[in-house]
Order: sequence, then C-alpha cells, then structure tokens
Amino acid sequence: MQLTTNFSLAEMCRSARAEECGIDNTAPPSAVENGIALARDILQPLRDHYDAAVWTSSWFRCAALNREVGGAATSQHLTAEAADVNVAGRSAHEVAWWIAQSDLPFDQVIWERKPSGAEWVHVSRAAKPRRQALMATFDANGKPTYAPLEAPSS
Repeated sequence: MQLTTNFSLAEMCRSARAEECGIDNTAPPSAVENGIALARDILQPLRDHYDAAVWTSSWFRCAALNREVGGAATSQHLTAEAADVNVAGRSAHEVAWWIAQSDLPFDQVIWERKPSGAEWVHVSRAAKPRRQALMATFDANGKPTYAPLEAPSS
C-alpha cells in the first residue's frame, strides 16, 4: 500500500531489528492513519523539496520493538507519528534546520548525533504541533543531551 507517491506502508513497518528478533511489526489501522498523515504532511514535502531519496530508519514501532530498542514509553514511533530520516546528499543538520524553518506542521524535529558520527533527523507530527526544534548528542552510554537547534555553519 502506498501512503504517498514515494512512501509505502511496507517502509513504515520495516525494521531490521524486528526481523532479527522475530517481532511482528505490523501497524494497526490507527498507526496507518498516522503514518499516512506524517508521509503526506512532512516526509513527502521533504522529498519534494530536496528532489532526493528520503530514507527512514525507524518509523512505526510496535510495543515489543520499542522495548527492544530502548525507546521511550511515550515515543511517537509507537503510533507512527514519528520517523527517523536521512536525505540523500544532505547532512542531517541541514535537513533538520530546513524543517525547523519551514511551514510544515511538525511537532518535533531533532538533529540526533552519535559519538560514532552517525546522524539522522527525528521528525514527528501531532494534532497540536509544539514546533520544537532540538539537537541531541549522545554520550558513550547512549544517553542523550538536548539543546535548541542552531543553524548550520556556512
């Protein structure tokens, strides 16, 4: 099932970790509706703006998968209201900043960076968007520290 031109239900539910652990990560109808809204209102406009592939590394997570990956009990991934993304050829910082400056109805946009150098953008949608723009750095134990998102240096 296609959610938008470039995003599918299969992509929304895909998880290498779920496959490794034998977890059924099938989304219930309410999560599918949220996933459609996130794809329509945030992900597809992001894809169209950059005219480049947008990869999701975590979108919908069932409760068992969320526990497995150490996700927060209130994670928007549980309801498919959030996705972790990268855009081909663009830094995660640049993408997060563009979303933060856009008129897209995002709830949170977080530029996340691991000590290994891995980075991605967590973006979410909610009925009443908070429009929080943050950056998160993780210590060696995986604990994040949050700060307001700053513009990328030129």
